[in-house]
Order: sequence, then structure tokens, then C-alpha cells
Amino acid sequence: MLKTTNRQPEFNKDVVNEDAFFKFLAYSGNLHKKRAENPKATHGDLEISAGYHRFESFYQDTLLNDAKEPARPIDPSVFAAKVRAPQLSGSDRQDAGFLDMRGRREQFYDERLEYKENKLEQQDRMELFYVLEQFFESSRKNEATD
Repeated sequence: MLKTTNRQPEFNKDVVNEDAFFKFLAYSGNLHKKRAENPKATHGDLEISAGYHRFESFYQDTLLNDAKEPARPIDPSVFAAKVRAPQLSGSDRQDAGFLDMRGRREQFYDERLEYKENKLEQQDRMELFYVLEQFFESSRKNEATD
């Protein structure tokens, strides 16, 4: 019986970034679970069962290589609070090309008011036209009778 040498201690010394190694373990476990739930699809596809040129195997190799390199340093300036843009007034929102719900409501009320004013003006014009037409007809009848 041939016994293989235990290479786990060497591998453990090479692992510098434990988070990447845990990502590898979690991803491999997730793949195994997904393939175990649907064994017919796994065993029926040669690329899944024996192929090493798929994304899954590439990503596992990448995670193993990442485990052997130190983690990237954390830049605390990325997590600092950002300066927020001031709230814009209604006209500024419209000039910027977008409206929030309040801006849409304001625009709707403005357009509705303009519509009502135009409708009232049109109605006044029609009434005035009717009165003038009645006056014109009565003056024409008076000329005919004279």
C-alpha cells in the first residue's frame, strides 16, 4: 500500500488571507450542494463533471491564489461621510431635467391652473361672441323694419 505525503501543513503555511480561503470553501460547498440537488444534470454534462475550463473551476483557482496573497489594505477614507448636495427648489429640479414627486405635483397644479384660466377665458369669449351676435341680429332686424 502506497501512502501519500501529507501536504496540508505546507498549504496552511502558504495561506495568508484566510477570508479568501473561506470564500473558496463556501463557494465550493455551494457548488457541491447545487450539483447534488440535480445529479442528472451534473452527470449528464461532461463539462461539469470533468471539465476544467468552466467559470466555476477558474473562480475556485482564483480564490485559492488569492488565499496565498495578503489582503488588500482597507482605505478608511472610502468610508468617510460624503458631502451631500443641497436640496434643490422646484424650478431648479425642472431645469436639471428631472422631477421628484413634489416637483411633479407642483408642475401638475401649475398646469391645471393654467388650463382652468384658459378654459375660463375661452368661455368668456364664447359668451361675449354670443352677446355680440345677438346684438348684431337685433340691430339687423331693426334696420329691416325701419
